[in-house]
Amino acid sequence: MKRHDAPDEAFILVFSLFILVFSLFMLVFSLFILVFSLFILVFSLFILVFSLFMLVFSLFMLVFSLFMLVFSLFILVFSLFILVFSLFILVFSLFMLVFSLFILHKDVFREKQKAWLYPRNPPNCFVFFVTKLSSVTKTAETEHSGTSDSQSGLLALSVSLSAHITCIKHDGVLLCDSLI
Repeated sequence: MKRHDAPDEAFILVFSLFILVFSLFMLVFSLFILVFSLFILVFSLFILVFSLFMLVFSLFMLVFSLFMLVFSLFILVFSLFILVFSLFILVFSLFMLVFSLFILHKDVFREKQKAWLYPRNPPNCFVFFVTKLSSVTKTAETEHSGTSDSQSGLLALSVSLSAHITCIKHDGVLLCDSLI
C-alpha cells in the first residue's frame, strides 16, 4: 500500500502546486482586471466631468449667443433710429434751405421793390416832375389863356400830381428812369 500511496501523494502534490500556481495566476489576473476596472472608472469619471464641462460650456455659449443676438438687435434698432433721425435732419435741412431761399427771394424782391419805389437818383424823378410840370403849364396856358399866372400854375401843379399818381396806380411801382 505504501507503493501505491507514493504516486498518489506525488500526484496530489503536483496537483496542489498546479492549483497554487493557477490561483496565483488568477489572483494576478484579478488584480490586473481590478486595475483595468479602476482605470475604466477613472476614465469614465473623466468623461463624465468633461461632458459636464461641455454642458456648462454649451449653456454658457447659449447664453452668450442669446446675449449677442439681443445686442445685435439693439444695434440694429439703434442704427435704424440713427437712420430715421438722419433722414429727419436731411428733410429739415432741405426745408430750411427752401425756406431760406424763399426768404432770400422775398428779401431780394423787397429790395428791388424798394429800389423801384425809392430810387437812389432822385434828380431823375425831380426832372420828370419838372418836365411834366412845365409841359402841363404850357398846355394849360394855351388852353386857359384867360386865367391868371397863379391859377395856371396851380392848375398845372394839380394836373402834374394827378398824372404822377395815375402813373403809380397803373404800374404798381414808381419807375422814374423808365418814365423820363
